[in-house]
Amino acid sequence: MAFGLSFILGPWTELLVMIFAPYQSFKAVISPNPDDDKQWLTFWSVYMVFNVLEEFGLRYIIKWFTLFGQSFYYEFRAAVVVWLMFFNGAQVIFEKVIEPLMESYQKEIDAAIKQVSDMADDVKQEAISDPDGFVKKYGQAAYGVAKSQIEDAKKKIS
Repeated sequence: MAFGLSFILGPWTELLVMIFAPYQSFKAVISPNPDDDKQWLTFWSVYMVFNVLEEFGLRYIIKWFTLFGQSFYYEFRAAVVVWLMFFNGAQVIFEKVIEPLMESYQKEIDAAIKQVSDMADDVKQEAISDPDGFVKKYGQAAYGVAKSQIEDAKKKIS
């Protein structure tokens, strides 16, 4: 039988991230102080990077390290989340890792985002200008999605 606290810390960490952090973010957005906006935006940026790393292998690496057959993955995850939220960990990671990386690849990232945006605009124009050709090329389901997106965009504009 495992002796870790994963049965408590797993759900506790999720509640912290899914309830406490969004509520604090809400409070930060409506407050006149820009510092708390930066704190919570930084937290979410760093947490999402951590989440992506977790999804693509970090969780398996952490689970591989055991003590007496017990993985302390959930304890590690809870400690990271608490450090990011309450001990300025998000700011440290952002300033030392994420910001330098993003700055060095900013032009490439912006170019990729523009390329994808341009491709989406081309597809939208194709759906508007030649609906029959669009359906033949991509299928009726794709046309339905494109049409509903265009209609939603028009509603938001008007």
